[in-house]
Amino acid sequence: MFILRLFPAFFMSAAVTLPGVVAVYTPPPVYQLTFKKIDLTIGGVNTLPIPSCTGNVPVLRFVVTVKNIGKLDYSPAPANQALELKGPSHTQFADLPFISAGGNGKVLFVYTPQTESATYPNTTFTFVVNPNRRISESDYSNNSFTEKLALKPPFCPGPAATANATPAH
Repeated sequence: MFILRLFPAFFMSAAVTLPGVVAVYTPPPVYQLTFKKIDLTIGGVNTLPIPSCTGNVPVLRFVVTVKNIGKLDYSPAPANQALELKGPSHTQFADLPFISAGGNGKVLFVYTPQTESATYPNTTFTFVVNPNRRISESDYSNNSFTEKLALKPPFCPGPAATANATPAH
C-alpha cells in the first residue's frame, strides 16, 4: 500500500518537473557547411602571331590562361598533365602551375602538327582543363574552350624568303 502511495506521488512530481525542463531546452544552432572547392576554367587563349616552321610545317604557339574561379587554391602535383590541347593531327598535354583561389595561371603550348596534311588555314583547336576529372571541382561544365584559327598561306616562307630576311653582318 505504501508503494502505491509513493508511485502516484513520483509520477506527479516527474510530470511537474518535466515540462519545465523541456521548455528550457533549446537545440544547438545548425550551421550550413560550405565546402571550399577548386573550379578551373579556360580564361582565354592567345595565339602568338608568327608561327615558326619545322620541315615546312607550321609550329604554333598558344598562351592559355587558366582561371580558378573556385574558393580553394589549386596546388598541383608534379607532372599533372591537367591541360589538354586537341589539334588537327594529335592531342597534347601540359602541366598546370599553382593557381590561387580567384587567380589565374598561364601555360605555353607549342603545337607541331605531326602530319604535313594538317587542315590549314581554318583549323579548330580545343583546350580542356582537367579533362579526366582527377581534380575535384565544383563545376566541370566550364572546362573547355574551342578556337578556330585562320592561318593565311603561305604557312612557311620558302628558302628564298628566308635568305632575303636574314640580316647581313
